[in-house]
Amino acid sequence: MNSATPALPEFDRPPIVEAVLSIQFAAPANFRSVHAGLIWDEIRRDYPTVSEQRPLAPVFETFGIPTIPGPGVRFEPLLATPMARFWFESDDSRHLLQIQQDRIVHNWRKRTLDDEYPRYQAVRERFAEEVKILEGFLTRNGLDGLMPNQCEMTYLNFVTLPDGANPHQNLSRVTRFCSDCQAPELERPFQGAALEGCSFAARYIKIYNERDCN
Repeated sequence: MNSATPALPEFDRPPIVEAVLSIQFAAPANFRSVHAGLIWDEIRRDYPTVSEQRPLAPVFETFGIPTIPGPGVRFEPLLATPMARFWFESDDSRHLLQIQQDRIVHNWRKRTLDDEYPRYQAVRERFAEEVKILEGFLTRNGLDGLMPNQCEMTYLNFVTLPDGANPHQNLSRVTRFCSDCQAPELERPFQGAALEGCSFAARYIKIYNERDCN
């Protein structure tokens, strides 16, 4: 972090219940389910529990004005059964490593009220070590290396209000993002019905140069 970068906020009791780091990459052509089993041999001490889940669909962030596709018919012949997504869980289930043909994901999950969030840097360092393990495995087995095409960081926060009020009906008290928007209009009952849920999305584009990446 350079001197121009503001310090990240630090909370005594952060409301986060899950933090997720994910790298999506071009799927190695010869990667098979058996390889996931061999990877498990290398991480079994930290992740003794394994299970199979449905694979996550590819996600690609695009920029600019979204286009509206015209009507049409799309055929997708199923030539092979999609490879499963493998869940590798720690003994306490707080850490979850997910691996599928084109993605590696690490989840930290709060399991009890006393669980303390280890902070972003610690989760990132653990994830970086797991990425190195996957890269080394692919290299030793003659498989294609990682070619990332999408990286994501996700925080899940459970927010409560001190007086027990419904946070959905008090958006301006939950986040300053709503302090200048139409929160009072949203919070007001609509035809006698109270607000049950609401979502917001904001996107920011930063152009990086070579100096930023050093």
